[in-house]
Amino acid sequence: MHESGSRSWHLAAAFDIHRGDIAAFVGGGGKTTAMFRLAGALAAAGWGVLTTTTTHIGREQSRLAPRHLVLESDVQAVALEAGTSLLVTGPLTENDLRWGGVPSDWVTRAISLPGVDAVLVEADGARCLPFKAPAVHEPVVPPSTTLLIPVVGIDAVGEATQNAAHRPEQVAILAGIGLEDPLTPEAVARVLVHRSGGLKGMPEAARARSLINKVETKADLATARILAHLMLSARAEGLEAVLIGAMAAPCPVREVRRQVAAVVLAAGRSVRMGGETPKQLLPWKGTTVIRRIVDTLVRCSALVHPPLVVTGHQAEKVCSALSETGTQIVHNPDYEAGEMLSSLQAGIRALDDSVSGCLVVLGDQPWLELDLVEKLMDAYAAGPSGIIAPAFRGRRGHPVIVDRRHWPALLALDSGLAPRHLLQRHLTDTCLVPVGTDSVLRDMDTLDEYRRACRSQQDPGAVSGELSRA
Repeated sequence: MHESGSRSWHLAAAFDIHRGDIAAFVGGGGKTTAMFRLAGALAAAGWGVLTTTTTHIGREQSRLAPRHLVLESDVQAVALEAGTSLLVTGPLTENDLRWGGVPSDWVTRAISLPGVDAVLVEADGARCLPFKAPAVHEPVVPPSTTLLIPVVGIDAVGEATQNAAHRPEQVAILAGIGLEDPLTPEAVARVLVHRSGGLKGMPEAARARSLINKVETKADLATARILAHLMLSARAEGLEAVLIGAMAAPCPVREVRRQVAAVVLAAGRSVRMGGETPKQLLPWKGTTVIRRIVDTLVRCSALVHPPLVVTGHQAEKVCSALSETGTQIVHNPDYEAGEMLSSLQAGIRALDDSVSGCLVVLGDQPWLELDLVEKLMDAYAAGPSGIIAPAFRGRRGHPVIVDRRHWPALLALDSGLAPRHLLQRHLTDTCLVPVGTDSVLRDMDTLDEYRRACRSQQDPGAVSGELSRA
């Protein structure tokens, strides 16, 4: 286990690029720098990487490449050694200021050339502006592209559309704003997730990871987080994640924002409570325990999916307590067998394919606070760890984020085990987020624990009424 902040993103992991990928960069705000920075990182890891363009690339920009080959014909022999990066372009054009592009079908063949592990393509131009929308003839995304990377510079936000955008008229149409209007995060997000904007030309089988570039200050980061949230909230098909960073900085990726869904486990019988009312339905600050938890999760701006609540015992009453919350309900018919594990497995199976992480929330922790959830989300975005958990004085608590890569193992656990067995097997992939309260360690299994919790939350009236008859 390690503490939050001790692991940072490697570019290959941030872009989730694999051997055999063809990645196309589109948009504005630093595409070329991002392409060459990624190529350098892959080459340093022993890959053979081809960089190229299907449109053009400036002579000055081409100097970022360690090696450059001008393709005289599309049957010219090209081969790479492991750990090398090569830029391939067409001949000079336009008064010798720019190198021409290569045909899309050559890119398709290039991934099979000797020693080539990945091909990175600059697929349109932006005239050095931080934002753009494509014209009719743009972008030139090869049909064989497996990863589309729409890029925007954070410095576009707040500027007038006509000053900060290439093809400003097209940007204005897609965003629904005027040429003199400032580019708000909402306007930028609309264009980036539009199938005629940032996702234009994306092949059906491809995936997308957008990059918000030039994020250098705290103010930049705050704005970038808003933009990333808006993009992910749009639930655009194929958009897996939004990277936040500065490609020219020593550590180019600060965060990778992905879709996380909260799964609330509320199926138990609460046998140790000694009454008929399960603890998730007990009174808490004018509502119920489960409603309090769900209301907190609904307010979390970092979560772009409605909470998913797994029910079991007295499911109808739990559903009634959550009416008009927009909560997704999944019933676990096997809640009495391996209560927590079977409920978590039922919740994970019900999650959308776009979800990258599951926030596992216990149904008996009504003191859950919004800032704790946001801290866990920030830690999940800040590094590649697959398990994120709060810790008080070194002791792991709840809730916990579990990355999708661990879901198959979680679903394969025997019914006699508990989710903690998965965590114990992956301690090196666990990031602990220090917190200043022991509330992350507490739950409510007995009537006395519930009463103490009510008193600690200054809610002594909650133990009257129905509970007094339990």
